[in-house]
Amino acid sequence: MTGSGSDGVRAARTWALAAAACAALAAIAALAPTAGAQTPRETPAVRVESGKLVGEDLGAVRAYRGIPYAAPPVGERRWAAPQPPEDWKGVRKALAFGKIFPQVDRRAGPENQSEDALLLNIWAPAKAKDAPVLVWFHGGGFIQNSAADPRSDGRALAERGVVVVSINYRLGALGLFAHPELTAAAKPGEPLGNYLLLDMIQSLRWVRKNIAAFGGDARNITISGSSAGATAILYLLGVREADAFYDKVIIQHSGGFDNVLTLAEAEAAGVRLAEDLKVDPPGLAGLRALPGSAFALGPERTRRLELPVKPFVDGRLVTASVAEVFAAGRQRKVPLLIGSANGESGARGYGDDIAVGGGFAFQLQLADAMVRAGQAPWVFHFTFVPPERPRTAQHGEVVGYLFGTVRSEAGTPARAMTEAVMDYWTTFMHTGRPDVAGRPAWTPFDAERRSVMVFGNEAIAVKPAPPTPAASARPSRRAPGGQEPWQRLRERTQTQ
Repeated sequence: MTGSGSDGVRAARTWALAAAACAALAAIAALAPTAGAQTPRETPAVRVESGKLVGEDLGAVRAYRGIPYAAPPVGERRWAAPQPPEDWKGVRKALAFGKIFPQVDRRAGPENQSEDALLLNIWAPAKAKDAPVLVWFHGGGFIQNSAADPRSDGRALAERGVVVVSINYRLGALGLFAHPELTAAAKPGEPLGNYLLLDMIQSLRWVRKNIAAFGGDARNITISGSSAGATAILYLLGVREADAFYDKVIIQHSGGFDNVLTLAEAEAAGVRLAEDLKVDPPGLAGLRALPGSAFALGPERTRRLELPVKPFVDGRLVTASVAEVFAAGRQRKVPLLIGSANGESGARGYGDDIAVGGGFAFQLQLADAMVRAGQAPWVFHFTFVPPERPRTAQHGEVVGYLFGTVRSEAGTPARAMTEAVMDYWTTFMHTGRPDVAGRPAWTPFDAERRSVMVFGNEAIAVKPAPPTPAASARPSRRAPGGQEPWQRLRERTQTQ
């Protein structure tokens, strides 16, 4: 690769891997036991498909941690679709976060990292009955972080009547991997390579089947995520196998669409990885013989080997890029709320103006495509920062306000913003519309008004979005000639 195409690919990889560096690595600290911790008070037992379990009674909230939603993806199940969870005997104690998937940051120690980590956590109101359900996919650039991230602790949302579920999914080359031998061995129609998306679908299948045991409404499931988690949801909107398992979508800080690999390109990356790891015997058998820790690859190695940094077009599960899906109007049309922060969108300093670069430019392009397809999303732009640190709002900033985990005192601007974000988001989870009595009305995005709710320093208010920037001139691997897929599809349609 040479010239501007190579520069564009490097820039896309740099953004994705920088997003991973912004993930909350404090999640690892959450796995360590606290000195002098008291024995948790246990909840009454609940029954799920695999057996009975108890969680921790926190008073108004009950927390259940480390619940398997699939069988361990080890041995021959490495680089295979997740299988249903195995049954257990007796009563399982779901009191502590389980293992996390292998990743380059090992501050938790190797004893806390394992491939046996297809686990989820649940926070439920103690008296929940048919409560709305939020399923959360963590960020981390698809190479790090976990469902134990303390920023997304579900207790405060559960206190507001929401059943919160957070999940682990396979990371790095365990979650995004292709190899010619895997392709040759696959059955007709069997998905290839996007194992982390298959993990997410399996977790949603588990939630739909079991969440009523925790007081959740299996017919009212919102999927949400930040950064990589949000980007994955954009892919799931075009995956028909996921359609039956969710009802609403909230997307925060999603990435762009450059550098979407084809299956052949992902296979070549898999071969490079095997060569780099010097596996013996060569090929897939040698790769499967390695411990999971061998695939805890950092950003530099991921970049050097040009490994997938987001889901790729395998032709079976993922049949087109996100841009192509939305350009053709093939995304699932469910109530959807989407937005980013100004600091990741080109803002240069403190203020509440809408910035239309970076991640938010991609999201506006999506919003325009949704409107053309008859879908009306709710769009937000987050510019608020606490007065003690006047700057721009950063990538991932919304997460702490959504979950109520931002450290703030009563009566402070940060506490007021937390209450506002939680009000709008939880109302959307209940009804599919962010209509909150007593707060500014949030109108959906359309071609005429282009309404964007700005969560600002001076006010929370709807503003019209500036014109959507032209799609990036940087050619991506799946956009020959430098055009984004929605431009090419629109031109193709006009000439037919």
